[in-house]
Amino acid sequence: DDLESLAYTLFKILRSCPSLPWNKPHVPVNSVCGVRCQVLAKKQIWSGARLAEGCDAASWQFLDEIRNLGFNEEPCYDRWE
Repeated sequence: DDLESLAYTLFKILRSCPSLPWNKPHVPVNSVCGVRCQVLAKKQIWSGARLAEGCDAASWQFLDEIRNLGFNEEPCYDRWE
């Protein structure tokens, strides 16, 4: 989760964009859970390659790798040096 957040922050910087696709206004809901569900759904439809369009391949590969990790798994840190 922390590494995924780091990847999103790096994409914002690399792409010089003011926000990520899921930061846009949401459909009005009456609960925090509803907003979270909307954000999660938007994150799931944005692949690493789509999100990092215009960046080098390592950018989106990193995001896709960490998204596929299990809860107790660690990324291959040597690969990302």
